[in-house]
Amino acid sequence: MNPTSLLACAALALTPPAAPQEAAPPPREPVVSVELLADVAALQPGATFQLAAFFELPKHWHIYWENAGESGMATTVKVTAPEGFQVGETRYPGPKSLEVGLEVTSFVYEDQVALFVPVTAPAELDPEAHYTFKLSAQWLVCQEVCFLQSKDLELELGVFRGEGAPEPANAERLAPQLARLPRPQAEFEALMFQWLPSKPEYRARIVVKGARDAEFFPGLETNLVVTRVVDNPGGNAFEFAVDFIATAGQEDEPPIASGVMRVVDAQGERFFSVSFAPAVEEPAVEDGSR
Repeated sequence: MNPTSLLACAALALTPPAAPQEAAPPPREPVVSVELLADVAALQPGATFQLAAFFELPKHWHIYWENAGESGMATTVKVTAPEGFQVGETRYPGPKSLEVGLEVTSFVYEDQVALFVPVTAPAELDPEAHYTFKLSAQWLVCQEVCFLQSKDLELELGVFRGEGAPEPANAERLAPQLARLPRPQAEFEALMFQWLPSKPEYRARIVVKGARDAEFFPGLETNLVVTRVVDNPGGNAFEFAVDFIATAGQEDEPPIASGVMRVVDAQGERFFSVSFAPAVEEPAVEDGSR
């Protein structure tokens, strides 16, 4: 061994062992921006407009859809309107699925999302008045850790006094979110499905003609639990099978699988509200004739 090698080995032997690295600190609580927006600049008597809770999330953080999935908590908004205004149900854009652990899937939003609440004005409004709308939002924002957050917001709108309809507002921010709202199943002409029931387990064979990709998100109205999804893309259709099992305690109830279908085809990415009810076998009727 040459002298240089001997010196190197000696130096290595005398070098103290490296100190163990400290664990990285957990992420700090993120700042989630939430605004209350309207899709119109002013109110019109008898007209329906959309209020929106517009969320902007820091990178790598997410909040949850109305069905959070196997972990998480639904994001909720509640609108309080002046007397005479009718407030509808919250409308959730289509989510994305996120693997948050071993065989644990959640349905989430990342980056930006707007939750919409339709509001209908009364037939008569004071043209000189301004009307205040209040919104309370609550959400669980997660990355490696989760934080429960909430915010109360207000928005004041005047009354449109011109001809025709009021000018739209916030279109650049709200239009992409409105496009992700689920469409009625009646518009989903490319959908074909077949139930293969074997109580209390069920399999839905779903074929979406012309699709390059498709995904099913179970909704809150279902009494079936998704146990497995098998994709089989190819040809001029996207086919997949969804395995369900009856929710515990509801094995004897008529099975209902409802939710949202995500479809990617020549028209881009779209979402549809869907409901699949397996055919229930009618009990045999005995012939009383002799």
